[in-house]
Amino acid sequence: MVLPRQLVTDPLTVILYTVTQGLLLWAGEWFLDTSEGFPWTVILGQKVVNTAQFVAVMKAYLLSCTGIVAADVTATFNGPQRSFAYSFTATTSTGAVLVGGTNQPFQYAGPN
Repeated sequence: MVLPRQLVTDPLTVILYTVTQGLLLWAGEWFLDTSEGFPWTVILGQKVVNTAQFVAVMKAYLLSCTGIVAADVTATFNGPQRSFAYSFTATTSTGAVLVGGTNQPFQYAGPN
C-alpha cells in the first residue's frame, strides 16, 4: 500500500484541512486516541437536538483550531422532518473567512 505524502505550507490550507478532518472524524472513532474527533453522536444522538449545545460545542471546536480567531455558528433542527442543518463562518488570523456547513464545501470567502 502506498500513501501519498504532501507537504502543506500555506497557512490557509492547513487551517482548512484541520477543520475539515476534525469534523469528519467522529469522537471515539480512532482507536489510537478515542478522545480525538468531533462529538457528533453525543449531540445528534439525542431525540430532540439541543441546537444551543451544538452551537457552543462547534464554536469551541473551531476556536480550538490553530489559526482561527473568531467563529459564528448557526444551527437548526426540524423535529417533524428529523432534519438538522448547521453553518459557520470562521475568521482566520490572516483575515480570511472560512465558511462551511451542512451539504456545502468548506471554502474561503473574503481576503486571503
